[in-house]
Amino acid sequence: MSRTAAQLSGLLLAALFSGAFVPAAADPVSVQALPALRFSADALSSGFYDQIQSAPQFQKMSREAYGSPIELRIYHTWRINRGGAEATGLLAAATLGLVPEVSSGDHTIVYEVLVNGVLVSSYKYSKSFTHAHNLWSGADKTFGMGKGGVEWAKSTVNLFLKDAATDPKLIGLAAEFDYYFGPQPPAATPAHT
Repeated sequence: MSRTAAQLSGLLLAALFSGAFVPAAADPVSVQALPALRFSADALSSGFYDQIQSAPQFQKMSREAYGSPIELRIYHTWRINRGGAEATGLLAAATLGLVPEVSSGDHTIVYEVLVNGVLVSSYKYSKSFTHAHNLWSGADKTFGMGKGGVEWAKSTVNLFLKDAATDPKLIGLAAEFDYYFGPQPPAATPAHT
């Protein structure tokens, strides 16, 4: 091999490992599946599992993949408007629940992809909600967002899947895994006799 050919092959390998050949935007249909990854979520986000796993990129996701170094973590954060919450909370308690407790604040659904505990990609979707809850109606099962807020939270799954399909870091992660461990063979189907 000539010296020029060796230099060119070295340049090609350096460009390949630096991610220069990672496509800028991938077609969601042709997105490469990530390796086995663990799904962890809070009470609100645990219902997103089936919808996320149906996407081609996350088809190897499992709740029981405890040994996997790759994790998809989803959680809900809430920054409440303290002044309004304290006033309506005291009013609701003083009237023995005749006046509902009204809370408002910014809700954020956070999707994080981690490898060995190190954050690779993070996606945050936020919206502000005002929710009235009567003390006599029992525990608030809408996580302080109301029914409309829960529907919005579910809609963030589609936003996340769209963003993750075009994320060069996740595309590079799948390509790197395939480089070191080889592409995963398709599942064998039993022969019918």
